[in-house]
Amino acid sequence: MSRRAQQDPVTGTIRWETNPIRLSDTPSEAWNSYLAMEASEGAIHFAWQGPRSVHYRRLVGKENGWSFDPIRDSRATGLSVDNGPDVAVRGEDEIHLLTASGRYAISKDGGSSWTLDQVPGTPGSGMKNPALAVDKDGTAHIVFIATIRNAKWSTSKPNAGYWELRYVRRLSGGGWVDEQNVLAAFPQWADPHNQWDVLADWPDIA
Repeated sequence: MSRRAQQDPVTGTIRWETNPIRLSDTPSEAWNSYLAMEASEGAIHFAWQGPRSVHYRRLVGKENGWSFDPIRDSRATGLSVDNGPDVAVRGEDEIHLLTASGRYAISKDGGSSWTLDQVPGTPGSGMKNPALAVDKDGTAHIVFIATIRNAKWSTSKPNAGYWELRYVRRLSGGGWVDEQNVLAAFPQWADPHNQWDVLADWPDIA
């Protein structure tokens, strides 16, 4: 759901201009949709997890007011039980999407068509909670959690989990560079090789 408001520049008072508006439709919804939102100069961009892939829609500001574009299926697959996709934009028409399992999609025509790619992961590990930002040159910067050894989850004993915080970027023309473990220089974040947990989680990037 979405709702639009204006803020009075003098008093700071928020005045709602619309009732809540449904962004999705039944075929594009999932129990774990986890909406993401981004703003450009002339549009508001929404992305959410559907039953199989991430869906996208934008609200465009025009001279006669605001109007919604159609719902678009990016075809970027990837599901998660505790987080959803991320979205970043450059201008009005260049949209970058990232799914919860590292599937990457880019559109340069406002969502009408998409090019798909896959974020490189750590061999033998899983991926969770990726976050995305795009700079002025169109380079995408991504952080995610690599689950090197997943935790076994017990409240009464150590869980033997080890997760790394990873970074990689995608050049504007394509291609992945500078893949690294962000916390590699810090001994306290190294793999303890015992039953104690070392877990990084829920990163963000700007």
